[in-house]
Amino acid sequence: MDMSGDHTIALTGLLFLPVAVIPVLLALQNAAGRSARAAHLWSLVETAGPATRLSSLLLLATADIHLTLVPVHLVEQPITGVLFLLDGIALTAVALAAFVTPRWRVPALILLVANIIAYTLYLGAGWEGADVIGVGTKLVELAGIVVVCRSYRESSGSLRAAPVTSVR
Repeated sequence: MDMSGDHTIALTGLLFLPVAVIPVLLALQNAAGRSARAAHLWSLVETAGPATRLSSLLLLATADIHLTLVPVHLVEQPITGVLFLLDGIALTAVALAAFVTPRWRVPALILLVANIIAYTLYLGAGWEGADVIGVGTKLVELAGIVVVCRSYRESSGSLRAAPVTSVR
């Protein structure tokens, strides 16, 4: 398994994810004091559980990788480029929906599982060779599946701390 030259650009895109996310969050937090709508949006982010936040971040990470690779794939494999674009947009939408609706989990799981299946099919058909970026992205997506499933516990309220009892 090697590091495909065309795919190394995805690492650069991933490095800029915090540069995009942090200013948006800071601006939303700052605007929350001046706007009722911004205050509402900020409260949704602020009150989200840790698994929901991590799920959103993992969805944004895989979306970022796919969107960064769109130009490369549009040149080499136009259909794949369009699929990467649609996937990146859908992943971003679901990452944001995590803070707005409790119904974000099923679409997130469908997208993440579909990405892993599609990559496996591409490898099996010989349309793409396994490389570090592709396999690494699938690991991020597998982690996303685990964390999204874990976030169901947050929504059911079963994450409340159990009372500590001593055993003697």
